[in-house]
Amino acid sequence: MKLALTRTALPFALIVVMASCRTAGPQPPRDDDAREHSQTVRSAVDTGDAARWAAVTEAPGRASSKDWPAAEASVPLTPATAQQGSNLDRDRTGRWELVLSGVGNNDEDFEVGGGQVNVGVGYYITDALQIGLRQNLSLFDPGPGSDFWDGATRVAVDFHFGHATVVPFVGVNLGWVYGDTVDETMAGGGQVGLKFYPADNAFLHVTAEYLALFDENDAIGEALEDGQFLYSLGIGLRF
Repeated sequence: MKLALTRTALPFALIVVMASCRTAGPQPPRDDDAREHSQTVRSAVDTGDAARWAAVTEAPGRASSKDWPAAEASVPLTPATAQQGSNLDRDRTGRWELVLSGVGNNDEDFEVGGGQVNVGVGYYITDALQIGLRQNLSLFDPGPGSDFWDGATRVAVDFHFGHATVVPFVGVNLGWVYGDTVDETMAGGGQVGLKFYPADNAFLHVTAEYLALFDENDAIGEALEDGQFLYSLGIGLRF
């Protein structure tokens, strides 16, 4: 009788032990836990919160993120995530730009020479439309005698196309020309240019501008014919 009971109880005991071992091992996450984990991870990625990511995926007492591949695979690459670390694709509204360029020359004896400095400050009132102020200063040193200074101050409006690495723009400007070698007069015209962004907030720019001089005795047609082309190559910062 005892032998028969032992033979009957032994398989049942083995089944109980195996079930206990299986229950004690790592358990897959429940659907609710996986869903909550996925939402938390997605939020951490979208906001760029590295500390929150580490706290979520490596919290004590919880499985590591590598144990829940389905939860991580469900995190999409959202527009906010795609723009992390890159400003080129972002809306430019409300941002400023500072542009600098210059040129100089002199003779072999460094007695005669000159130079020109161009400074521009711009503000984006929309993603594409920028208003700005441009200042040109030039100096000519003829050697013995007085130096000659000229300047031009203009308000400009530029329209930019797209958010690529190379951004073309067109615009108009209007201001005042003055100095020792020119007659003080109103000036204005159009411009075209390109901005090349090797980095998010720094760029190289090239601009071609036609500046018409509006003498008080000139008609509009004469003023447009009595102008000059200006070219500049410089660097810029966006902030």
